[in-house]
Amino acid sequence: MPGGVALVVVFGIVNGLAEELLWRGVFATTFHDRLRGCLYPAVGFGTWHIAPLSVYPGTTGSYRFASLATLLGLVYGEVARRTHGIAWTTFSHMVTDYLGTDLVWFSELTGGAFGGGN
Repeated sequence: MPGGVALVVVFGIVNGLAEELLWRGVFATTFHDRLRGCLYPAVGFGTWHIAPLSVYPGTTGSYRFASLATLLGLVYGEVARRTHGIAWTTFSHMVTDYLGTDLVWFSELTGGAFGGGN
């Protein structure tokens, strides 16, 4: 299903870029201290990931996934703060979305067309 793979790639790119612009781009460039530049957006990023999973529950559970997203948000926030930009975090976020969340989600959505559905 080549169209489905293309959709996963496009979604990973768009989602990764949009979330990094919001959660790291705005906060890291506005606030240069760790509390407001890293911690606050990481908690927001983690909480942000509860909403989609309440509509379409994954296999790991909403709160576990949100906790992992918060931890990843802390790492991404610190990288953005130290590098004074979001290039590395955006690239990593796109790859993570493609390889992990998006691929599994679309696999389950398509009944295993990508290898690993229900």
